[in-house]
Amino acid sequence: MKNSGNCSDFGTITSYKVMRDQHGISRGSGFVAFSTREEANRALGEMNGKMVAGKPLFVSLAERKEERRAKLQVILCSIGSAMN
Repeated sequence: MKNSGNCSDFGTITSYKVMRDQHGISRGSGFVAFSTREEANRALGEMNGKMVAGKPLFVSLAERKEERRAKLQVILCSIGSAMN
């Protein structure tokens, strides 16, 4: 495996999407799907926090909006409980 930081270095990409605005300009985010969870985890581990064009990448596993909201609610509730 090369160490260039190219997503295909981590395994087989089954799909990808670059998020763009109404003018077709990249919003600076996107999604990459790998053929296996192991490939995705390897990409996450090696790419999260890596500097690209002077900015750190934020890489995480995709979650459905409902799952993210539920996790955030648990975090917010625990913070609220800790403050009381």
